[in-house]
Amino acid sequence: MTNWTLDHVVIAGQDLEQEMKEFEKNLQTEPIPGGTHPSLGTKNALVGVQGSKTYIELLCPDRSNGEGKPGHDMLKIHGASLSLLPYHYAIAASDLSQVKSRAEALGMKASEIQEIS
Repeated sequence: MTNWTLDHVVIAGQDLEQEMKEFEKNLQTEPIPGGTHPSLGTKNALVGVQGSKTYIELLCPDRSNGEGKPGHDMLKIHGASLSLLPYHYAIAASDLSQVKSRAEALGMKASEIQEIS
């Protein structure tokens, strides 16, 4: 059996600066601006989980460079009502195809495996 770990949890919203302020207000932890994902049309901020490699990613549409890109449009449509709500999570494993097959056998929906740093 392949061992896996939680890599990160994505929390989606519409306005990154506002989401960062709200996150800090509620959790007394300041997110660090991450950057943009030009091919997706999104931008993010990150919060490390102490004592692990796991992190929380605040993800929002990049309004300055996102129109027509998949992440931007998806968050714009599906994230309209989101404000600091879990959006998805990612795992790390030595054999992701085995983990995906096992999840699907249990009736879970798994997205395509993507190599992302």
